[in-house]
Amino acid sequence: MYEKKQISPFTLILFTIFLVIGEIGIFYSEKNVILDNYKDFYELEESGSEIMNGEYVSLKVKYVLNNYYEIKHYTNFIPTGKDEHYIILLENGNIISLNTNKKSQVKQLNEMCDDTIKYLSDAIEGKQVGSLTKEINIKGTISSMDSEIRQRYIEILDEVGLNDGECVVYKVEIDATNSRAFTILALCGIFVLIILSIVAVKKRLSNDNN
Repeated sequence: MYEKKQISPFTLILFTIFLVIGEIGIFYSEKNVILDNYKDFYELEESGSEIMNGEYVSLKVKYVLNNYYEIKHYTNFIPTGKDEHYIILLENGNIISLNTNKKSQVKQLNEMCDDTIKYLSDAIEGKQVGSLTKEINIKGTISSMDSEIRQRYIEILDEVGLNDGECVVYKVEIDATNSRAFTILALCGIFVLIILSIVAVKKRLSNDNN
């Protein structure tokens, strides 16, 4: 009769250690997202602090110039979502890129892009314009840009004359694709696995001693 091979206590302990290390690593790398510990982007600018990769920031977006790059994601040829990259005109005239995959944000940003283009076109033509009333608050992590995306970003800015040195053009982007809820859920899942692994180790050691 075939005897089912049992996992050794050493293997279970090793697995548990890996889970603990993974839990600590995720929490450390995403702690600002998890704790919602963000810094206001405009306050960072005003303070003269360097805009660093990994900084978790909040940005009030009012002017959206362009939806300039899209990346579609697939799993086994089935669409699973897409990242949308936008050129954001900050209220102080500086420029930064924004990346999001959240459908509600994409819908709102696309509408704001249309409004911004019309607003700027009317202003250039000398028409009387009011002020844009739509705003969206985005939280994300300052991240480096993929070389291809960055090249397209610069090309667009060159085409419209916004990369002429008159304003600050940030060569990083605000990555808003991380989901705080998903990250917390993942940590909870790993924590449950750690508990189950500890219980399994104790049970296995108890059986070996009997």
